[in-house]
Amino acid sequence: MGTRGAGGVRPKVVVVAGCLVAMFITAPGQTFVISTFSEALSRDLGLTLDRLGLAYLIGTLSSAICLTGIGGVADRIGPRAMIGVASIGLAGAGLALQSATGFVTLTLAFFLLRLTGQGAISLASSHALALRFDATLGRMEGLRGATVALAIATVPQLSVALIASEGWRFSAVALTASAGALGLVASTVMMDRDPSARSGGANEGEGWSRSFDLAAAQRTPVFWVLIALVAAQAAIVTAVHFHLLPILAESGTGAKEAARTYMTYAAAGLGATLLGGVLADRVRPGPLLAASMILLGLGAGTLELWAGGLGSHVAMGILGIAQGIGAATHGPTLARYFGRRHHGAIRGAAGTAAVAGSAVAPWATAALMERSGSFGAPLLMMGLAAGGLGLLCVMVRRPEPRA
Repeated sequence: MGTRGAGGVRPKVVVVAGCLVAMFITAPGQTFVISTFSEALSRDLGLTLDRLGLAYLIGTLSSAICLTGIGGVADRIGPRAMIGVASIGLAGAGLALQSATGFVTLTLAFFLLRLTGQGAISLASSHALALRFDATLGRMEGLRGATVALAIATVPQLSVALIASEGWRFSAVALTASAGALGLVASTVMMDRDPSARSGGANEGEGWSRSFDLAAAQRTPVFWVLIALVAAQAAIVTAVHFHLLPILAESGTGAKEAARTYMTYAAAGLGATLLGGVLADRVRPGPLLAASMILLGLGAGTLELWAGGLGSHVAMGILGIAQGIGAATHGPTLARYFGRRHHGAIRGAAGTAAVAGSAVAPWATAALMERSGSFGAPLLMMGLAAGGLGLLCVMVRRPEPRA
């Protein structure tokens, strides 16, 4: 891709706004919106909840496998083109969901939703920030994460209202088409035309000259520690969200109060993401990631050990803080440790781990619950696993590139 010079470079504030819009429109491909369709899909397509969950698992895992390759493509064509293409794909995924008639077609729709919304657009928005920012990249990632909290607080309610009034087929198209249109506007109007254009930002200097390709990054222990942390965070948060109502029902918390804990989670996550972004620019990532994992384990354990409404809100608040700190730290650490030249592929590998973790965790949690008779065992196992991974954060040190 040839350099087009300064004419292809947007002001940084415009690029940030474009990335935030792109991150917000991933909502139709995220679990917190897809879950609002579950009851209607199960009823109208004649699928049991087990079959519905299996379709989601297959679709999500299939999309995860593709993300590393998509990251490599983003390195070549740039985040602007990737967001534009994926936005069109997201609208197409809504058409696929609208047309679903059974298990196979629903699995395909889930694959497309997760590949475009959860995968490609999210990856490209992070990639775009990494190409333009260095010293303040943590703060930019914090803003990006805060956008997810805003989406969690608003889009599911819109989806539920649309499904109730217009039906799930109309809602699938309405949500994805509007998101795709916003994505096209963001990509064409707000994103850099040429990611290789040098504008005095992160593209200059060490961020490009001191870069690992994916194979070289995979030869460093810290890469695998970071990948494990990303996968564990996605797995635990998704498992809790997916089964939140039955988890809290075991402790006597009603469905209405359980739904309110999402607001506690979103509010805590919003504050922690913004603060975590500032800290990620000033503090070594190891302690921040350790704190995130320890809080993640504490939140999962609190869900089991502190019954009642207050305990549920405290647990979800802790999980929101853990998610916020981790989300604001993972992206900048990958960019700063491994450089920008192959950042798309490396970020794609992290995306593969995150999406795979979010796909397997709800199924594994349900399987453990059925064997033990309650959610206590899987929640405590999540807590212990997160705490153990927190200890590995002592290994999070900047790698030295080989000659």
